[in-house]
Amino acid sequence: MQLIYPGKFEVKVQILSQQQLTKIIENKNGIVSKDYHKELTARTYQLESGQLIVKFYDRQGVLVNNIGDFQKLQAVKFIKNQVSYLHPRISYYFQLDKDEASRLIDEFEGKHLKEYKPEYEDCSQFIVHQLNSNQVIIRYEDRAYLYEDLEALAFDNSEVLNIHYPDNYSSGRAEFIKGGLPKAFNINSYHIYPNEARELIKKHGLTIAASDIEYSSSSKSILYQSSEGYYILMTDFNQFNRGGTDKIGIGTAYIFPTIEDFNARYKEALNWRKEIESHSEWAHGVHIYQDLSDKYGESFSEHTFEEINQLPSILNFDPNELAFTERCASILSESIKWNYGGEEFFNKMFHPILAYIGEYNKHEGKGDWDMRLDRKEKVWKPQFIDSDGKEVFSTLYLYDAFYEAEYGIPMVEYYIK
Repeated sequence: MQLIYPGKFEVKVQILSQQQLTKIIENKNGIVSKDYHKELTARTYQLESGQLIVKFYDRQGVLVNNIGDFQKLQAVKFIKNQVSYLHPRISYYFQLDKDEASRLIDEFEGKHLKEYKPEYEDCSQFIVHQLNSNQVIIRYEDRAYLYEDLEALAFDNSEVLNIHYPDNYSSGRAEFIKGGLPKAFNINSYHIYPNEARELIKKHGLTIAASDIEYSSSSKSILYQSSEGYYILMTDFNQFNRGGTDKIGIGTAYIFPTIEDFNARYKEALNWRKEIESHSEWAHGVHIYQDLSDKYGESFSEHTFEEINQLPSILNFDPNELAFTERCASILSESIKWNYGGEEFFNKMFHPILAYIGEYNKHEGKGDWDMRLDRKEKVWKPQFIDSDGKEVFSTLYLYDAFYEAEYGIPMVEYYIK
């Protein structure tokens, strides 16, 4: 990976997986540096070779050749793609002042990309320029940022994302129906209509491998094998809808590289459906609190710090940074962003974050915990209320915000300020 500040420096670093990072630290006697640290990263290691490793919160990292290169990286902010329909990627940006942004645009022939503009210009304003190096600068009224390329800006900025990938989760769908695979996107399923299904079968050279498969619902699907060896599971459009009034008018096509991949994901889907069917309380939202209620009952507020103290190990940051400060809240937001993804991570993270946000507000004198019993489901629900009995923040909305992340991964600071 090449980190470039136009006209000033280029620094080459090697992106390391968690396994590669661990092996290099062991083989080159790496130690956590007391002298060097990269802001909003987990740790910096010095190796006996003179190289350094910057470790990210998700336990990946970059190998830096020397201290001189590391010093140049102090101006860099590393970012990680968390847009699920795009492939995993680590990139970077530099923050610029207005004068420096203007200088770079002039010197490196910045082209104004007029199609990249805010949807509501009364609420926010920005301008995007692309340099002749393919890097891009996004300018706001009081600040600017230099990104590696347009794609990096897109996954870090939701408004640019929606312009650059207007089809969002349907990106690559038209090509898929015509016989292509969405290799440019991290997508393995598309909605599909009956007339498109016929074309898809023809273009992909599909033959039936199995039928009457209940995958994500009780409706039946057919598993096809393509002439190229991959598999497509598609809704059987010959069956009737739930009301029995007509045949199904819209379905789903799932893509599997191999039969082993299908078998593994099918097993996961079956297990998930069984779990949903066996937990009627989930329809009432009490599953959010079930584990806490089972563990602490009415006395959750007496055990919040037990939950909070798990955050450094879950999110991979220095335990000495754990405090009720704006700096710690910023570290939590950044480390959640780097680690976000999957049920296992969410289930580990949510209750400690709930406890932290509540205790931070309590520390600021904004209220206290209030435990309420759902008598029907026999579950204790923690709420955080002010002196007038009003919720300072909604536990249910907090859960939805972090679980769905519909408007991006939430920032912890929002629930404190």
